[in-house]
Amino acid sequence: MLIKKKVNITIVTVVLNDQNKIVKTIQSVINQNYKDYEYIIVDGKSSDFTRQRINQFRKYIDKIFVKKDESIYEAMNLAIKHSQGEWIFFLNSGDWFCNRNVLNFFSDKIFSSKIIYGNVIKSYKNFNIVWNGKNFNKDSFIMPFSHQSAFVRTALLQKNFFKINFKIISDFVFFYDCFLKKIRFQKINKNISVVSTEGISNKNRIKSLLESIRYFFYIKRYFITINLFLSLFYQILIYFSKKIIHIVIINKIIRLKNKFI
Repeated sequence: MLIKKKVNITIVTVVLNDQNKIVKTIQSVINQNYKDYEYIIVDGKSSDFTRQRINQFRKYIDKIFVKKDESIYEAMNLAIKHSQGEWIFFLNSGDWFCNRNVLNFFSDKIFSSKIIYGNVIKSYKNFNIVWNGKNFNKDSFIMPFSHQSAFVRTALLQKNFFKINFKIISDFVFFYDCFLKKIRFQKINKNISVVSTEGISNKNRIKSLLESIRYFFYIKRYFITINLFLSLFYQILIYFSKKIIHIVIINKIIRLKNKFI
C-alpha cells in the first residue's frame, strides 16, 4: 500500500519554454530553510532546454508533469489534483521567493483561515516596488493582492478548481468567488515573492478586460460591468492611437529617406 507523504505546503511551478528563468525559481524553492513542503513542477511540453534545466534538480522535486495544456490554469489544476500538502502555493517560472526564510512563519503559527496572503515585490526592468496586498471588497474588479503571495487550503482548491473557460483571470474569479462565499482571508505583513511584470494579464489587457466583463455580467454586477466597458474602450483607444502614431512616424521616415536618395 502506497503511503502518501504528508506535508504542510505544496509548492507548484508551472513553466513553458522558460529555460533562462526556471533555474532561479527552482533554486529559490529548494533553498528554503523551512522544509515541510513538497515541490511539483508542471511543464507544458517545452520545446527549448527547460526540461533539461529542471532535470538538473530532479532529486529535489517530488513530482514532475510534462503535459501539453490549453492554458496555465489547466496546468495548475493538474498540480492541484496531485497535491498532498495542507496548503498550496503557486510560484511560477520567472518568479522567486524573496529570501530563504519566507516560509518560516508556518513553523510557529496555526492559521484558522483558508486563504493567507502577503505582499510581493514587483520587478521592473530598472527598479522594484513593493505591492502591499489588500483584501477584496464588493467593488473589486482586479486582484487586490498577488497570487504569488497567496497560500490556499488545498482542500478548498480541490473542491473549486480554476475555471479553464477563463484563460487570463481565472485566479481572480476563484478568489472573488471565495470572497462572495464569505470564506475567510487573512493578511500577513510579509514580503513573499518577487514577481515578473511580464505576466499574461499585462500582455493581454484587452483580453483580460473582455473576460472580466463576461464574468461580472454573469454574476449580475452590472455597475462594475459598465466600468469595465469604459476601461475597455480606453484601452482600445490607446492601442489604435499607438498604431496610428507608429504608422505616421514610419511613413515620415520613409519619405525623408526617399528625399535624400
